[in-house]
Amino acid sequence: MADASLRLLLLLQHIPREPRYISSQQLYERLEHAGYPVSLRTVQRDLVKLSSHFALVK
Repeated sequence: MADASLRLLLLLQHIPREPRYISSQQLYERLEHAGYPVSLRTVQRDLVKLSSHFALVK
């Protein structure tokens, strides 16, 4: 569970502020490079979870 929490925090760090944009594929590649080998679908699910608590899209 700690790894998942750290992964979510890392995702938040890599999401740029408005008006810049980053794709889920780019986030997936950054997580993989940081040592979090998860699937693209997992990244997409994580983004859905995070968007329920943080304003990721305006």
